[in-house]
Order: sequence, then structure tokens, then C-alpha cells
Amino acid sequence: EYTQPAMLTADLAIERALNDHGIHPDMVAGHSLGEYAALMSAGILDMDGALRAAAARGTEMGAVEIDDKGLMASVSAPYPEVEAIINSIDGYVIAANKNSPKMTVIAGETAPVKEAMAAFEAKGFQSMPLATSHAFHSRIVAPANEPLRRFLESLEI
Repeated sequence: EYTQPAMLTADLAIERALNDHGIHPDMVAGHSLGEYAALMSAGILDMDGALRAAAARGTEMGAVEIDDKGLMASVSAPYPEVEAIINSIDGYVIAANKNSPKMTVIAGETAPVKEAMAAFEAKGFQSMPLATSHAFHSRIVAPANEPLRRFLESLEI
């Protein structure tokens, strides 16, 4: 409810600081919550709409009530290794974000993600759990999709 609007505000503050120094983007793109900042930077969403959308996103994902809210972890390993390890794990664990050729975020049910982390460590790769309330970018937060879609459809663009 508060974290995502705060992060969006930080993104927008950085953009304004760059603009104040004469730096203006020719194009924009965003990943995850950054898509909202990109939409605002491109003039598609106004600040009010972007902040309300970010708040709704956080609220709806945070409202997902299930026994296992899952876990996310950052893994420093080549993607083929990530794929091999997560495919060897019983249970739900996926490559949620491929951030670079050697950095992937995995997400899923808590026990399988912990098992995958142990497998990465055993092969000499680093993994670190991420401090998130849920396993974002996974089916664990899928119940938030429909309420968030309804909210987003109400925004004027």
C-alpha cells in the first residue's frame, strides 16, 4: 500500500532531476513497478493515476491470503544453470525475472525455493532471499490480477 507508491515517487524524482539537468528520454521502458513510472514519463498516466495504480497494485498483491506466500531469491549464476536447477526441484519454483545473463530472480513456494537456493550454493553460486511479502511475478499472486485489472481499467489514459 505504501512501499510501491514510495518507490514510484523515487523513480519520478530521479526523472525530474534528470529533466532539470536537460536530460530527457527519447523513449522509456520499465520493468515490474517501473512500468508505471515509464507510463507517466511517456505522458500516458498522470501523477495521480500512477500513484493510485501503484497503491492499488501493492494493496491487491498484499491482500492475497494463502498459507504459503512464497519466497523470492536472487541467484548469481548463468541462466542455463538456473534453469537446470529449478527444473530438478519438486514443487513450484520458477525463474521470475531474468535480470542479466548471470543474475536471475527465482520465485515460488517457500520450501522449493529454499531447496533451489541450497542447490545453487552447493554448486558454488550465490543466492540471497529477497525481503518481499509474497513471491511476486509468480502464480502465487495471481489472485490479485482480476481486482487490479478492474482498477486499471478505471484509469483515464
